[in-house]
Order: sequence, then structure tokens, then C-alpha cells
Amino acid sequence: MKESDLEKLKYPIGKFEVPVEYTTGYISSKIEEIANFPERLKKEIIHLSEDQLNTPYRPAG
Repeated sequence: MKESDLEKLKYPIGKFEVPVEYTTGYISSKIEEIANFPERLKKEIIHLSEDQLNTPYRPAG
């Protein structure tokens, strides 16, 4: 795998972008996003096998 391909895999959801301003609404939405994440993740992985769950998403990952 080329170095540039590996670099792309380090940020599968994109690089972090710093918000211009940390408003109450922004913070509330991020808290809600974090609170909902376990249930969203569970729905996505419930049908995966142990082998699939143990598959690294990148080499040496």
C-alpha cells in the first residue's frame, strides 16, 4: 500500500475542522451526537461476525 493511501485511511471521516465559534447550540449538538453514538454503532454492527469485527480497517491498524 502506498503511503498516500495509508494517510487517507487515517481519517476515514475526514480531518477535524475547528469550528469558527463554540456556540451553545454547537456544543449541545455534539453532546447529542456522542450520546446517540453507541446505539447507532450497535445497529450497524449487530449482524457482523467475530471475524468481521476483528478486521483492521488499515494495515497494522
